[in-house]
Amino acid sequence: METDKPSNTRAIAEDWKNSPYYDQAEQTTGVFWGEGSVFPPFFNKMNLSHVAELACGHGRHVPHYIDRSDKITLIDVNAENTEFCKSRFTDKKISVFQNDGLTLESLGDGACTSFFCYDAMVHFEMLDIWSYVQEIKRVLVNGGFALLHHSNYSKSPMLKEGLKSLPLLAYS
Repeated sequence: METDKPSNTRAIAEDWKNSPYYDQAEQTTGVFWGEGSVFPPFFNKMNLSHVAELACGHGRHVPHYIDRSDKITLIDVNAENTEFCKSRFTDKKISVFQNDGLTLESLGDGACTSFFCYDAMVHFEMLDIWSYVQEIKRVLVNGGFALLHHSNYSKSPMLKEGLKSLPLLAYS
């Protein structure tokens, strides 16, 4: 996929092609889904009729919500990841798209009831995050819910209680 995205964004995306991280991360989903995690209460507030997941990697989170969703859209900037997910998930309710690292062109206005991104935004350029926030607002239905995780918020009072990251919430 040819894009006009900035070279820093391209370089960051390149770092994640065929990374051993995906196999390792598959074993650590308890951080997001395990008992005592702060994320499930937020995630459980989401209407999962049509959930979109940004920076899906190899789809490690999908098994945790597939049975509660009617339609799932997985999005990643790297073709290697989207091809992996297409092979891994054959359920017809799952669509997989490669994006340009800035936009969500594969999704129409008001297409999703919920949207999330776990464990990836810390690697995004600040302007890319801003672009995504605008796009997420566009693709969410009125009243839709986005859960965006960024693990680099060191001023959070929750860190003093042992939490290493803070979910960011946005409503449409």
